[in-house]
Amino acid sequence: MNFKSNFFSLIAVSAGLSLQMSAAEIVPLTISEGFNVDVIAENKPVEEYAELEFEWGTFFTTNVNEEYAISSPDSRIIVTKDGTKFELGDYSLANVLYVDSKNQDYELKFEEPVSAEQLHILCTCTSTRAIKAVIKYEDGTIDEREIASDDVPNSYYTSASYAEDYAVSGLKLLEDDETFGRGYYGFSEVVLAANPDKNAVSVTFSAAKTPYFWVFAVSALADLSGSKIKLYPSAKVLKLAPLASGEIVVRYDMNGETRGEDFSCAATTADKCIAIGEITENEAESTFTIPVEALSEKGKAEVTVTVTNGGVEKVITVNVSIDKPSEFTGWKHDVIVEAIPSNKYVTKS
Repeated sequence: MNFKSNFFSLIAVSAGLSLQMSAAEIVPLTISEGFNVDVIAENKPVEEYAELEFEWGTFFTTNVNEEYAISSPDSRIIVTKDGTKFELGDYSLANVLYVDSKNQDYELKFEEPVSAEQLHILCTCTSTRAIKAVIKYEDGTIDEREIASDDVPNSYYTSASYAEDYAVSGLKLLEDDETFGRGYYGFSEVVLAANPDKNAVSVTFSAAKTPYFWVFAVSALADLSGSKIKLYPSAKVLKLAPLASGEIVVRYDMNGETRGEDFSCAATTADKCIAIGEITENEAESTFTIPVEALSEKGKAEVTVTVTNGGVEKVITVNVSIDKPSEFTGWKHDVIVEAIPSNKYVTKS
């Protein structure tokens, strides 16, 4: 098999980073920094265990009052009506992020970076505003998302018929040890799409108009038991000319994993229009090179690239397209003499 590179051939690999996160689940994240107010009382007198800053009152745990409580004093876990688990902040410290000034960034930092498909935000508002959310990654890049004002209804409601509008409902505030505030309060669950190929380290909230926006917890749709290795194909769109050869180069990032004795790369395809050669690794550059040869004049194929480490696999798929390269057009001058006399076979300038 001839895998010599061909200057005029174009390879095309449409890389779909399908990370195979089949074991992904929504898991609570621990917030290391960013909470700025304590509005959950874990004991009495409530004014000594919390700030009465949420509509002149505070939420509370079941040992303060069994009814209308936000959670248990022992677990700090709160579960939405859809079954999403969130972990509330330490009751003895600031445990909620209060976004109350316009054009100011409020950042929640995660205790550990997380590779997530989604971030789930347990939040509410006491005045509806559009909120900008910015997910920051370990490499310094960001993703901007918008939380529309309609996504988070006002926390306060008076009729039980409105409870369905909230992910968590039926909460009340204590204004002192015995006095409940009027009505009920509910929280919303907002989902932000994240980049699973990167490690998210924080999420920042801001608003163009004065907001009254509260964030109680963050969870992530992630596969914490899977491989942390990141795989990056060198090109997203490449084309392979008929019967030509080329290479798929995949860069890997160990992302904190220790290289195991079984660390290896395999590439397979079920399509007959290409052949895959022997894979080579450049450990210094952290790359695997996968030779590919077209066996037909036209066709499409999918290559599954699997990197194994410590018995755990990380997989991406790469699409190979075989077709004739487009002819060049728009030549202005003939400067190559193919016969004599030369003045008859070139364009005069």
